[in-house]
Amino acid sequence: MQKIKILVLALVLSCVIFTGTASADYGYTNVSDIPMAVDFTFSVNFDDEGLPHIVTDYPFDTTGATEMNLVYDNEETPEVLTLNYWHSTGVTSIGSRDENLLGADDTEKAYRMIRSGELSLNDHIYINTSKNGLETDWVLVYSARENNYSEYIERTYSQAFNAMGNGGIEKAVYYRAGEMESARLLKRIYDTDLVIEYDPFGEITYASITRFGTETFSYDYDPSTGLFGGHPISELGFDEADLKIQALAARSTRTEAVVAVDPRIVSDRPGTGSAVVFTGSILTGILLGLVLYRKFRRWRKNKKQSSPEADKDSRTGSENSDKNTTALPAAEEYPELKSMSSGQ
Repeated sequence: MQKIKILVLALVLSCVIFTGTASADYGYTNVSDIPMAVDFTFSVNFDDEGLPHIVTDYPFDTTGATEMNLVYDNEETPEVLTLNYWHSTGVTSIGSRDENLLGADDTEKAYRMIRSGELSLNDHIYINTSKNGLETDWVLVYSARENNYSEYIERTYSQAFNAMGNGGIEKAVYYRAGEMESARLLKRIYDTDLVIEYDPFGEITYASITRFGTETFSYDYDPSTGLFGGHPISELGFDEADLKIQALAARSTRTEAVVAVDPRIVSDRPGTGSAVVFTGSILTGILLGLVLYRKFRRWRKNKKQSSPEADKDSRTGSENSDKNTTALPAAEEYPELKSMSSGQ
């Protein structure tokens, strides 16, 4: 009997050990996971005075976004002008970093260049919140060329849809055809930036520290030494812990215990991240061990019943019970984006 117990215990332990583990995604690894990445249309209309107005059906109230930004390029300079739509007021404003294009007293030149097509709409459309402080803002970037969202960004100390102040941390995920392609981190202190790039699995593929001033200095990260251009990260204003900051999203990097689940009963709901399909290897081992133990006991019972003594006992029991027998009962999106309409 002692040997039987040892055998059963060994079977249970082997089930626990060899059931294995599975890795799970975290964060928005697919565009379909992002609850704010919904279908929308927009147009740029001009009123009788020639002023532009952004008209869109993006659901700001539902998603919490506050503004939409359309960026225009010219032949020489990308992102030379921006049209900003502020949802709470419905007002469209215009801005530019080119003083020759958009002077303080004369904006007609910029409006005329938009109307005439001298300025072309950039591929990227930006939808974002604007807390602009310690609280985290998010930015969604829609690619008109790809007809899908191409970036998701979270940022503290945001100053605009494409700007961040001192002390801010920006984390971004990049997508192609709706699937995560890479991730990026930007940490800013005064006049120095730390940039870390990750592959889809959260592993660092590149990192650098850049100092800005009258001269710009860049220090690339060497993973074999852990140094930036020969300098410890602490000498350049950052901490060793910064290199361990987790990417905003990654595929198959967190190890979980596993138990097989029929994929037909698993639903991957938008906004919750990718579903963790496998959990509980210990439970699996115990269940398998119990099944094997029951089968072993049944085999032992059948073996006893097949012996002469068991046959005799069985016949005796059957004869005594014929008069007292009672019959027993027989023993279960991201919707595809519509083609964008410019309205022009």
